[in-house]
Amino acid sequence: MKNTSTLIEDGAALPILKEILARVTTIENLLLSHTGDYSQYIAMESSTSIYWTASKTDLIELIYGLYANRVFNNGKTTIKDITCFFEEALGMKLGNTSLRFQEILRRKDSIAFLNQVRNALEAYMSRIDDKSAL
Repeated sequence: MKNTSTLIEDGAALPILKEILARVTTIENLLLSHTGDYSQYIAMESSTSIYWTASKTDLIELIYGLYANRVFNNGKTTIKDITCFFEEALGMKLGNTSLRFQEILRRKDSIAFLNQVRNALEAYMSRIDDKSAL
């Protein structure tokens, strides 16, 4: 049996420590989710990191679209709550979302990002249909 210092030095303990941290974080999330306080939400640690790589304006357009479609808490949540959720989950600050939304409203194609997402999903589904037809 290896001693503890050898396990740490050769990196064998790292996956175990990551698993323990993920489980502790999951427990913290469960406890915090029962308080209803979204500002204290802690994003779950996972083995895969996900980063928002589109623009902040695109994310704000998505947030407003989800808000308008009433997809969270049966429509009984605010833009601020949804924004805080995404900021915490993605580890980023969006700044003044209402100002950016005003800019979105003034664009020629005010839902450009949502249209792009819809078109990409339709193309993806079409490719799947084409493959299943073979």
